[in-house]
Amino acid sequence: TTLGNIISLSGSFFLTGPRAQMRRMFHSSRRVATIMYLGSLFVTLLVCLVLPVLRHDGTGGGDGSGSGGGTGDGDGDGTGGGKGPSSAFRGEALLLLVLLGCQYVAVA
Repeated sequence: TTLGNIISLSGSFFLTGPRAQMRRMFHSSRRVATIMYLGSLFVTLLVCLVLPVLRHDGTGGGDGSGSGGGTGDGDGDGTGGGKGPSSAFRGEALLLLVLLGCQYVAVA
């Protein structure tokens, strides 16, 4: 959805010209919606592309060895052996759903 929105925005830049498109987008009646829309696009890409990299650079918790008093479940992700998705994953999924909702509200 986010990539589709970026492609659509790029297409309208191509058809009307970047200056005219930005002028229309930041008109006083559309300014708040445009800021919400572009901000949610940016944060969605940030959560999808940067957050996983930061999590897997050694700050993700246990060592993934599966030993040493339960510091990991042995799969290397440092999440432990609990059942179901981790709370961090659920938080990211909820954040992405909220951001997608903001994109649709801003476009409508």
